[in-house]
Amino acid sequence: MPLILALDQSTSATKALLLERDGTLVDKVSREHRQFYPQPGWVEHDAEEIWQNALGVLRALIARQVSRLDEIVGLSLTNQRETVVVFERKTGHPLHPAIVWQCRRGDAFCALHTANGRGPMIQRKTGLRLDAYFSGSKLQWVIQNRAELALKLTSDEALIGTIDTYLIYRLTGGKVFATDSTNASRTLLFNLESLHWDDELCSLWQVPKGALAEVRESFATFGETTVAGALPRALPICGVMGDSQASLFAQRCFAPGDAKVTFGTGSSILLNIGPAPLASKQGVVTALAWVFNDVPTYAFEGIVISSAATLAWLLGEDYVAAEPRAGKPIRFVSRRAIASPCLPISRTASARSATSRCGCSASTPIPDASRPISMAGKSSTATRSWSLRPRPEFLPTASGQRRYEPRRMRSRA
Repeated sequence: MPLILALDQSTSATKALLLERDGTLVDKVSREHRQFYPQPGWVEHDAEEIWQNALGVLRALIARQVSRLDEIVGLSLTNQRETVVVFERKTGHPLHPAIVWQCRRGDAFCALHTANGRGPMIQRKTGLRLDAYFSGSKLQWVIQNRAELALKLTSDEALIGTIDTYLIYRLTGGKVFATDSTNASRTLLFNLESLHWDDELCSLWQVPKGALAEVRESFATFGETTVAGALPRALPICGVMGDSQASLFAQRCFAPGDAKVTFGTGSSILLNIGPAPLASKQGVVTALAWVFNDVPTYAFEGIVISSAATLAWLLGEDYVAAEPRAGKPIRFVSRRAIASPCLPISRTASARSATSRCGCSASTPIPDASRPISMAGKSSTATRSWSLRPRPEFLPTASGQRRYEPRRMRSRA
């Protein structure tokens, strides 16, 4: 029976999976990587660690499935999307920490372009909002703050890639420098209608177009790999897609109106809207779902930056507890009240207190974002999570004063 080897490189971990043609999971190996917070609002990954973890999980799975290696027909890849890496053309080694989609170091550039009226143009061309969540401002920060990297990018010594591009380059020994259209569309450099890198956008973000990868369809072939000699024969790399779009496809949301939601470090809600890039009046972005045989499919997307990360923080700070139940989903129940009934406005990760929206002092300390929190084997971080803490219910007392109790939180099947 044909088997597919898959690599899932996410925000918190790298997973190798062996799947049957119908999607049945045969085997799985996962390895977490570290999260770095150089200063409040900044998030980085060690791209070399990600590469070594990718090799590690693939090799471990291959070693456990030696008897079935002849059945493997290809390697598929999915990844965290907006995170970017600058790496050396000659060796593929990273020249700077990967700047993660959560990182806000590009806020000032976004504010400047907004003030200059560039927002409508960017949204019209990319379908996305002018926001530091996407890759463009992260790259402009590198260009303006790392002169040696800017020089290498313009002199063709260094390359830019999202995580898929970087891993494909390493897996193929530098023979293939390519990305898929779904990942390219998350950079604020890619034109959603022409399906090419856009000269005006590259100029705006000061990104050398020559340092960007060739864009291919998700269903194209992206070279071959032996996983650095772990396989006795080379496998084609095909089926490359950003993780949220991959879940839309895997859930068979092929018709306009089909939708999915994924619950990870953050959450993404995608709604298939068909072959035309419609514009939403409700604040959601227009995403490229995939391209097949030169025909694009588009989607509306709503994003929650912190979802499982928020739950991890609540668990770590002892606000809720996970209660396993035989044969049923885990139930999350409140353990103690949150000190302030108001949502804090502070976003400073290192702050230990905050001023709430109503002006009162929030007496509960804000978590230190430099301390990772682990939940069910998946690392997460408290960065910005406290702005999503559940609002307590206010209840009257016999004396007429109000008291508050946190809502009970439950997982849903």
